[in-house]
Amino acid sequence: MKTLEKENILQYEVENFVHLIVQKTETFQSLKNKVHHFSLTEEDNAKVIKRIEFANRRILKPLSNSKTFMFILFPFGIVTKLAGNNLFDVEEQKRLGYYTRVKEFYIYSFVGVAFYSMIVLMVVFIQ
Repeated sequence: MKTLEKENILQYEVENFVHLIVQKTETFQSLKNKVHHFSLTEEDNAKVIKRIEFANRRILKPLSNSKTFMFILFPFGIVTKLAGNNLFDVEEQKRLGYYTRVKEFYIYSFVGVAFYSMIVLMVVFIQ
């Protein structure tokens, strides 16, 4: 990825800022400080700051409660994949920068697997 400079900062989209933050090339605050030091026009400055703030919100956005519950009941989206309904595409979520959602997807899917494993063990030990 090219370096962040005054000449190319307007070409950066939300996804570019997300990847800069996630790869720890820049922090949320350092990006905002750089933009203020570039002395852009008010309109351009507001546009870039808005993209950076949206990138930060995107990184931190959690799964909805309904999807959390669904991934506990149906770990790793097994049922939706079998039905041909790709409700949660991990690669797409990563590409768009929803890293917290992807992390929670794996956590709640493992909780679901543990839940079903405990049920199977209880049935085996009861008999």
